[in-house]
Amino acid sequence: MASSRSTLLVVSHDRYLLDKVTNRTFELFRGEVEIYKGNYSSYWRQKEERVATERRTFDRQQVEIVRLEEFIRRNRYGQKHAQAEDRQRKLERIDLVCPPREIEAPAMGFPPAKRAGDVVLRVDQLLKEYDAPLSTRLTFTI
Repeated sequence: MASSRSTLLVVSHDRYLLDKVTNRTFELFRGEVEIYKGNYSSYWRQKEERVATERRTFDRQQVEIVRLEEFIRRNRYGQKHAQAEDRQRKLERIDLVCPPREIEAPAMGFPPAKRAGDVVLRVDQLLKEYDAPLSTRLTFTI
């Protein structure tokens, strides 16, 4: 199916199915669409790489902003006043990088399961047949 020239929109939670039938994945997140080439597994690899790159870029920029702001704060009125003003202008010219588009899983928890009992399955007089019975009637307990 992935080799077909037809276009088919598949929405599924079945990752195996998506791996077998897709050659492009669209991710819709907060009104924006990202397009990834390849099957579902390829989408996850590409997305992890993109998010990691965006995270590094964002973090580096935040460190630089803090560094510039600290220098400006310490030297605004001192001997390095001109340098502080220059760094203020540099800070104002920075094109801010948005934080990466990370989808966080919702916090979920399940209470501990209670003991259900000793009998998991009780079968009484089970019979499998087509034209004739294939077995005798089975009765058992698990």
